[in-house]
Amino acid sequence: KVERNPALEPAADCKGDWAICSPKSVKIFSAVAYFTGRELHKNLGVPIGLVTSSWGGTCVETWTPWADQADDSFAQARRAPLDKAAKGYTPEKAEENLKKLLARWEKKAAEAKARKGRSPRKPSLKGDPRLGQNYPGNLYNGMVHPLRSFAIKGAIWYQGENNAKTIETSEHYRVQLARMVASWRKVWGQDFPFFAVQLPNFKNPQVNPVESDDIWPVIRESFVHAADATPGVYTSTTIDLGEAKNIHPKNKQDVGRRLASTILNKTYGKSTPTTPFMQSFKVEGDKVVVTFDFTGSGLVAKGGKLKSFAIAGADKKFVWADAEIVSRNGSDCVVVSSPAIKQPLAVRYAWADNPEECNLYSKEGFPASPFRTDSPK
Repeated sequence: KVERNPALEPAADCKGDWAICSPKSVKIFSAVAYFTGRELHKNLGVPIGLVTSSWGGTCVETWTPWADQADDSFAQARRAPLDKAAKGYTPEKAEENLKKLLARWEKKAAEAKARKGRSPRKPSLKGDPRLGQNYPGNLYNGMVHPLRSFAIKGAIWYQGENNAKTIETSEHYRVQLARMVASWRKVWGQDFPFFAVQLPNFKNPQVNPVESDDIWPVIRESFVHAADATPGVYTSTTIDLGEAKNIHPKNKQDVGRRLASTILNKTYGKSTPTTPFMQSFKVEGDKVVVTFDFTGSGLVAKGGKLKSFAIAGADKKFVWADAEIVSRNGSDCVVVSSPAIKQPLAVRYAWADNPEECNLYSKEGFPASPFRTDSPK
């Protein structure tokens, strides 16, 4: 057990000031939050107050109260090595280690300068491992709990990269995200709406019909599962806004627009577009018919023929599929097939870290969420 440490307890309050949005103040603000708020202001015609609480490169466990995840084996696994490292930590040891690292850095920096190359990052002093930004519960204690006195209307969430480490952590993210939302709602005493951004396309472009070892499609699926399982939780797809070599793509304006459109629809009852999600599927002979929710005025194949669909039979060996949009009972659906699969059992769409050719959209310009009809097990 870890000794009780006041530094690991929830903070009572936080210091801060409201600032009017301006070219000067917005430079240090969240781009996603700004663009979301701007769209809401334009459509609702009322002032929009935004409170940002963000820290890059962090895990969902640090934003969740420890008491609400103490029984979670994944949270325990995140915390255990930090507790172990803390046992051997002293400020004196940290200072001594920094001196050694600085000596090595100075040598490498000099070598880089001589060859006119980039200097390595300068090492910094390491603190108590239990006080770091990824220690479970820490950022909740310091950056969420102190905000509980604010009367909030809802929350937006753009995170997940740090939990997309393995297939297992990505699958479990759906449980952790739902728990975090429940814990925040408990603190505020209201079931406020929660809007999440599904992770965009990233890494090497898709090559195979299904990239079965890729991790990001699994965590994208977790966003959908968390929303389906938790009333008042929604997710917006950004599968077309990413960059292969940039984990933080620059186009935050369209992220904000899609979040705001979803908020206007779900919270304010507007008829604004939202992300199309797979609703159901049915095998009809050698074809699979996939239906969708939230298709707006209809589905389209952006740029021509539908791509990134895969189909498999009982052997679970996926091949590229033919897919076309058809109308059934007044709604658009997608019919998927392949000459190579006579008895299909499963369909997947955009199942890769970077399915850069996926092109199923609503006519309003919202890309459909990646999906699979088969069980993950």
